[in-house]
Amino acid sequence: AAVFGSIFALVGLAGTWMGGRWNDRLFKQDVRWPLWITATALALLVPGMLAGFFAPVVGFLYVTTSVNAFARTVTFAPALSTSRSWRRRVPGQELQQVLELSGAWSASAWVR
Repeated sequence: AAVFGSIFALVGLAGTWMGGRWNDRLFKQDVRWPLWITATALALLVPGMLAGFFAPVVGFLYVTTSVNAFARTVTFAPALSTSRSWRRRVPGQELQQVLELSGAWSASAWVR
């Protein structure tokens, strides 16, 4: 469990950072790029999850876990920037969006 947690933490951190970099760079060219980044990452997630589910050996599971962690976390920055540009600004909005994206709970009841 510690090995998979460490892999998820390191690759997840790299995925979040790369998603932010790609979003910042590509958003200047076209405002639709955050949606394309998210769609591409989710398209990579489904085959990665299926490959991990049917993994014949544990070593193969390390690779699929890395791909899944990257694909899940690369979507955080584009999703935040897209939802932030569509909604009006309210105090605590960034906290609400992070909590909702992470699946912690539905924070919309107490932030608004």
